[in-house]
Amino acid sequence: RSSASLERPFLRCWFPDDSKAKLVASRSALIRFIIELWGWGSTYDEVLEKISGAPEERKKKYLEDGHCLPWRMDAFAFGRKLSTAEQEDRRNKIAPINLKGPIKMRHENLTQFYILENVQPPEFNASGIPFHVYFGRLVASGIYDIIDKMTLKKRNFLGP
Repeated sequence: RSSASLERPFLRCWFPDDSKAKLVASRSALIRFIIELWGWGSTYDEVLEKISGAPEERKKKYLEDGHCLPWRMDAFAFGRKLSTAEQEDRRNKIAPINLKGPIKMRHENLTQFYILENVQPPEFNASGIPFHVYFGRLVASGIYDIIDKMTLKKRNFLGP
């Protein structure tokens, strides 16, 4: 049963492993990314509480002192655009989980973490307070950029 709608644009799915999730994402233009969900809630405190309760085998290699893989954390909001200052504020709210390893913006073995907020557009929610917040590790990116690449406005055509 699908729980996706205009109010809930994020769909929760279960995959047996990362390779299956990557296979699905590689074949879909409508999937932005697939995230291994570590925590969710209506406030950042709830998200941090869920993260601390998430299975240890999921978090272990990113929270141990011996972890040396580089990582980065991005923040997105569905329904509005976050400014750079707002993105930094969101990262600071998640900082108590204490990820180990160097922070890098680009690296071939980069582990990406995402903070996703579900915020109604300003005309419906002037406060901009999210009603759902999600946090997790990026498993796969969809071929979402193909939509922009294949638009008729940008394609070459033969004509007079």
